[in-house]
Amino acid sequence: MKLHVAFCIFLAVIIPISALHSENELKELEAVLEKFQPEALEVLEELKKEQIEPLVPQNFGSKIRLKILGTCGEVTECKSGYLAPLACRTHLNEKVFQELCCPN
Repeated sequence: MKLHVAFCIFLAVIIPISALHSENELKELEAVLEKFQPEALEVLEELKKEQIEPLVPQNFGSKIRLKILGTCGEVTECKSGYLAPLACRTHLNEKVFQELCCPN
């Protein structure tokens, strides 16, 4: 499971990001992970130390986050049995998924 989380985080935010918008999204994702899935935050910090060269455009983190949000479905699914399977598909725990996808 930790490898799945690490891979998802790598795809979502690990590539060095210089655009302000993407950096803000990285901070937002870090805050959500810190609150609801701290073990994933530890993996994120380890990967950030490796300073991986960018292999894709700078806004890749934003695109991945939008792709995750695209799987959120209808707002009604946030209060139904669909939330856990949707979170599982994105390798995020249910609380992280709910924080990213469901309006307050």
